[in-house]
Amino acid sequence: MIVTAFLWAITFSPAAHAADAEWDAGSLSYDSRTYQGPSTANREMATTLGIPENSEYYESVDTSQDPKVSRILYFTPGVDKKDATSAQYTEYTLDTRSADTKYTRVRGPDSIAVNQASFADNGTKEETSCVISGIGYVICPLMNYMADTMDKIFDILKSFLQVSPLSTATDSSLHKAWFIALTFANVLFIIGFLVIIYSYVTNQGVKQYDIRSIIPRLIAAAILINASYYICALAVDASNIVGSNLQDIFNTIREQVAPNDVVDKASWSQANTMILSGGTIGTVAGLYALGAYGAAAIHLLMPMLIAAVIAVLVVVIVLAARQAIITVLIILAPLAFAAFILPSTQKYFDKWKDIFMTMLLVYPMFSLLFGGSQLAATLIAQNATSVIVVLFAMFIQVAPLIITPFLIKFSGSLLGRIAGMVNNPAKGLGDRAKNWSKSQADMAKQDRMTKGSLGSGMARTLDNVKRKDEARKKRLDTLRNAQFNEGKGRRSVIDQKRADDRLATADKMNDAVYEGLKRTDADVRIDAVKLKIAEMSLESNKAKMDTYLHELESGKGKAHHVAQGDEVARTLGSSMHTLAEETMVQASRKDIADGVHKAEFASHMVQSSALKAAAGGIAGVEGELLATARATQTIRADFGKGVEASAELMKHFNLSSGQVHSLALNKSVDSNGAPIVGKDSEGNSYAFSPNVAQMFEAAIEKDMKENNFAGVREIIELSGTDAYKGVRATIKDGIVKNGLPGKAVFMGGRPIDMVGKGEITASSYHKMIAETVRKGKVDQQALITNDADALKDINNLLRGVDRQGNTINPTAGMASREERMAYGEQISVLYKTAYDTLTNPRLKDKLKPNAKAELKRIAELGGYNVSSI
Repeated sequence: MIVTAFLWAITFSPAAHAADAEWDAGSLSYDSRTYQGPSTANREMATTLGIPENSEYYESVDTSQDPKVSRILYFTPGVDKKDATSAQYTEYTLDTRSADTKYTRVRGPDSIAVNQASFADNGTKEETSCVISGIGYVICPLMNYMADTMDKIFDILKSFLQVSPLSTATDSSLHKAWFIALTFANVLFIIGFLVIIYSYVTNQGVKQYDIRSIIPRLIAAAILINASYYICALAVDASNIVGSNLQDIFNTIREQVAPNDVVDKASWSQANTMILSGGTIGTVAGLYALGAYGAAAIHLLMPMLIAAVIAVLVVVIVLAARQAIITVLIILAPLAFAAFILPSTQKYFDKWKDIFMTMLLVYPMFSLLFGGSQLAATLIAQNATSVIVVLFAMFIQVAPLIITPFLIKFSGSLLGRIAGMVNNPAKGLGDRAKNWSKSQADMAKQDRMTKGSLGSGMARTLDNVKRKDEARKKRLDTLRNAQFNEGKGRRSVIDQKRADDRLATADKMNDAVYEGLKRTDADVRIDAVKLKIAEMSLESNKAKMDTYLHELESGKGKAHHVAQGDEVARTLGSSMHTLAEETMVQASRKDIADGVHKAEFASHMVQSSALKAAAGGIAGVEGELLATARATQTIRADFGKGVEASAELMKHFNLSSGQVHSLALNKSVDSNGAPIVGKDSEGNSYAFSPNVAQMFEAAIEKDMKENNFAGVREIIELSGTDAYKGVRATIKDGIVKNGLPGKAVFMGGRPIDMVGKGEITASSYHKMIAETVRKGKVDQQALITNDADALKDINNLLRGVDRQGNTINPTAGMASREERMAYGEQISVLYKTAYDTLTNPRLKDKLKPNAKAELKRIAELGGYNVSSI
């Protein structure tokens, strides 16, 4: 049953067909091939293809097979292709060996489906004369003009190659000019002959001449001088005959090998029109569309066309100069043969001969090159299926024109120098255009490979292989150099270094000698002083200009120079000032951004164990500790700069001590409830707020340093709150800088550490005083030196009240009975110490009135009568 089902599936399954034909940018795409067109089959073509006359057809040629295969899709007459849903398909083999291409049908016609819906967007091409975007309106007309010029100027070129045969008529202008030169040559001949005879007879003058060697020269020169015109005429005829026959030989070979010459039928105008229109206008040698080569064809056409036009123009100039030089050389021929007489003047004859032969050999050499290039171009174009190949073939035709100036240049002749001036590789118009076009083509190629454009895969692969090979070669060269230097090359390297050292030693010794001469030789010393003066003058003028420019960056600088009549400052000073400010703004932003970044990283470092370990590296725990320390240092250093800047800001805007104290108390208003605003000397104002951490710390640092005990005490009592958590170290340092332990005996020692730890509050403040009293630290010296407000705080504690009059328990913080008993004993001692201080004649005068009043109150608590003190 399985076998039966299998056979049924094979027998009755429908045949597989290619997908429907699709319209694609005016062409048809079918079975993975692109069919170019449309073309209309005339009577002859219809007969050849075996399709109805006036059919519109699209063709795809496969050159990879032998023989070539042509596939055609056509629409019968009367069928509107935009509405067509089917087309006829045929296949042919091609024979291009004859004058007319022969088509032999091997298949069809078969009906295939056409996706009619695809015609709406892809069925036609927009016809345009220029597909180059941007400056195409400049490039396209210029290229059209060059193409037309190329087709026309090539005919002009042919007339320059052949030199007109010399006329033997004595009344021709050339013969007359030659005859005049002949007269001068005969005069020189006679003079030369007389000089030689005189020298020989008198044994003076030209002694080296032997009459036996001179006589043959005289006879030959006499004949050559008078026959020079006819000798030149024979040479010209020989050049024309050889050049013309060489060209005819190559033409005959070309006609026999390829009677159907594609290149011969193509013109630069046709190729230019087709490529610039994107294939929408014109055809080239039977090629109906550009296909996938449109952009590449434009990039190739431009350098080719420019190179071809420039090459033809250069050759026209060179060959025109050649015609003129040949004419001049023919006129000078008698004089040249006269120079042949004497060995000392023979060099002039040799130079004339070399130039004349070079000029005459141009035609045969050019015919050889041009005929060979035409033959090569024909053979290449026979297999052309794209406009790219036809372009290459057409360019090969004009390649000899590019080579011709260089052939003459290599001969070292005068004409070669003319060609060099016209087509200089560094300065010539042709080479500049060629280099520019090559650069544009290379950029387009790199752009296609970078973007992965269609068809660039192979080019990208080859480019990758090339780059890989270059990198590998560079690496191997480096390794080989290292291997050589490590082995047999080490001696050479050492010898080179020793030679370098010897050279450096010699240079240093010469420098030393010269420096010594500066002291001992007056002339050298004068030169040295002049050099120093010149250097100082240069630096001075540079400094003056730099100062001037810096002054213009400020408004005052501009005003100063404008007042002195500086027109530059008047017109450009404002721009300098604006740009200088903008530069400073950006510099400030960069510094702040760097600071924020560093602070963030440092903060993350302190918080993250992973970052610490990574930053510590191979040092392990010690490295982590060092990394943490550096991070903390970075945080503090950056924060410290902000604190210093905030302190300067408060100073600049003249904040009062009361305003600073309000900021230190974490308030945005002063004691009167007004916003904290400062003004500078120019009337500018600035509003301050403790919400900025640097500003808050700067205010606390300043207030702790400059305020009295009462003001500092407020900050100390607030230090235990969360708002002051980040500034406790500053408060702790401020206690020491303010000298607070000398103003309040209970603020020294452990209380300072308690502030740093945030253990001080309003309630703990009284406990701190009670602890100081219990330990007996309130001695006579403390009573004399302490601030009156500090003594008042001690007095209030002894009375069991705070500054607001609320009742407090002085011994609340004393857990044991012994501590409370000790506190009671020390109170009695304190009472007596206060009384003794007040009654001591030597000490009582040192007391300030407020402090004295507080001591009286303390003594009174002990029952002492101090009313008379």
